Amino acid sequence: MVTVCPEFAGYKEPIAHRMGGAMPLRAVHTPTELQSHLEAIATEVSKARGSTLFRRGDDVSGVFLVRSGKVKLGLGCDESVCPSRTLGVGALVGLPATMSGAPYSLTAEVLEDSHLGFVPREAVLDLLKKNSNLSFQVMQLLSEEISGMRMTMKQGPLLASRARASRNPTPEVART
Repeated sequence: MVTVCPEFAGYKEPIAHRMGGAMPLRAVHTPTELQSHLEAIATEVSKARGSTLFRRGDDVSGVFLVRSGKVKLGLGCDESVCPSRTLGVGALVGLPATMSGAPYSLTAEVLEDSHLGFVPREAVLDLLKKNSNLSFQVMQLLSEEISGMRMTMKQGPLLASRARASRNPTPEVART
């Protein structure tokens, strides 16, 4: 089920989730081979609902694999302006910052008690240096994220105008 912001609730278009809230969980699953290699070197981490994995601007420490529970990724601002994504089992959280070495660009908040695997940045980079197949899988994940953001940017204004129109329909002119 896709969760959308109230302003997009009336739309059934697949793109609505990109502007309106949680992305479908299947869209963010880590490729099986990459996930199994990361799981093999991950450290178990349990986090309670409401805890934070990292905040926007924090120095990067590594990636989290969601084993159970849900994690919300967002900018930490008004949801109607900057919608967040909800990630579930199989998701990889913090990959862009882990690869670039730049601070995290989003905040990751635990929505329900979760069991996660944590892999430090250096261990991720070492793994990818040793296995080019896994490097290509990471490139694919990052490419999909960039493509999704571009679609959001292109279609965002259109969806926002449709949402405004649905909330404030123009009255029909009476025909006489």
